Amino acid sequence: MEIGQHPSDPSSEKARRAKAAAQIAIWAESRSWEGPLLEYARLSTTEKSPDELVRRLRFFRWEVTATVDREFNSTLKSLNDVFFQKLGFRRCTTSNDLDSVIAKRQATPALLAMLYAWVAELFLASHKQPQEENSGGIGSIEIVNGTPTDVVRVISPVDDGRLQLIDLGRSGEPVAELDWVPWCETAPAGFTKKTFPQALTTALTELFLALDRPKESDIEILTRRLSVLDAIIALQPSETSRWAERAVLNSRLGFRTRALDDLKRFFAFHEKETAPAAIISLFDELRNGRSDH
Repeated sequence: MEIGQHPSDPSSEKARRAKAAAQIAIWAESRSWEGPLLEYARLSTTEKSPDELVRRLRFFRWEVTATVDREFNSTLKSLNDVFFQKLGFRRCTTSNDLDSVIAKRQATPALLAMLYAWVAELFLASHKQPQEENSGGIGSIEIVNGTPTDVVRVISPVDDGRLQLIDLGRSGEPVAELDWVPWCETAPAGFTKKTFPQALTTALTELFLALDRPKESDIEILTRRLSVLDAIIALQPSETSRWAERAVLNSRLGFRTRALDDLKRFFAFHEKETAPAAIISLFDELRNGRSDH
């Protein structure tokens, strides 16, 4: 069972979290964005098998390495030339499955950042570091908290503490200090590095919101949204407000017992007086109503 697959038995919530924890450990060990991107690929489509998705990402990995000119040094300019010019990636506002994203070279902000970080990972593995001082060399790319989702941090090869933020929505142009200084007010801990699950959760949230189509409330769309939300909750169980969102989806799908269980979890962490009126109403209705058939 993948992270995002909804179990037939709600008691398997712990098993789903254990599965997520195991995957997170594997991602941390590999230190590669390939694992989180594969998980996004699985959750963003219902038309591809896991084997097809693995092959697609492997082909893209080959495409990146074949595109890289090995005579270039690992500079930010060269990386941006590869990602935005040779590969042709751009930011867009409409979430799509990863296969289509790679084919069209358009991605929403958080997913664009993940793809950029992975291409940087592949790019740096193929290059030697420039030896000259101030040569624009990069050691790694970090997705960070406290910035817009398509702004990432460039780490120098020696990691000397200098802060360099670039805007992927502007083809990797540096972010001016006048722009990023105000962000510090909302990021008191500084621009801390996002973990794999944190970055993936942000990208999945983009997908989850994109699937909220008022005119498409059919079972397939609701089930896909539920699958994505299951993954978000498994990856970031501390985001307790998500339980209320999942309760609404479970209720719309007719899983009333699961919806009630989610709301019991939600109200264990949130005061009923401060909860949205619709959530309180659903909670009261479920407690006084019937269970799943």
